[in-house]
Amino acid sequence: GEGLQQRQQKIQARVQRLLPTDDAPRVVEFIGELCGVPFPDVTSPPLRAAHQNPALMAEQIAQSFVDYVAAECEQQPVILVVEDAHWIDVQSTQIIDRMLRALRDQPIWVLALSRPELDDRLPALWQERAVLRLKLSGLGKRACEKLAQGALPESLTATAREKAIVRIVEQADGNA
Repeated sequence: GEGLQQRQQKIQARVQRLLPTDDAPRVVEFIGELCGVPFPDVTSPPLRAAHQNPALMAEQIAQSFVDYVAAECEQQPVILVVEDAHWIDVQSTQIIDRMLRALRDQPIWVLALSRPELDDRLPALWQERAVLRLKLSGLGKRACEKLAQGALPESLTATAREKAIVRIVEQADGNA
């Protein structure tokens, strides 16, 4: 909900804290593109060129992401969490794969959480990496009830709360 300028400032502050002055402007601009926080290309020939060439844009975004994560890894171990990975686009999988390849000796871990349909969409996803797959069964009825109970607002009446919990558990199919 923040304005564009605030989002740009946050990206700039984070990247400039980590990267050398020569690399920071490029990484800031292309991380901005990755995050949907565009920077003006008037004073940036690389960004202006990338706006004219989708392949160049993809390359610059990927390299800037790798450079940023490498700088983070120099400070502390990094965990990249990909929530709802079953919705991930191919370009994002390629960027993450490139990062894993380039930073294979760095303290980085990717946790991708997904529904089983990810295997249908991208059956060979990161197969060349050291992937550990854990298939989790759905939650039992009691666990679903408890989770739903904790998530519902306190302001609901006991009857409304009970009805909501029953409905949630029925529709959740173990994924409350």
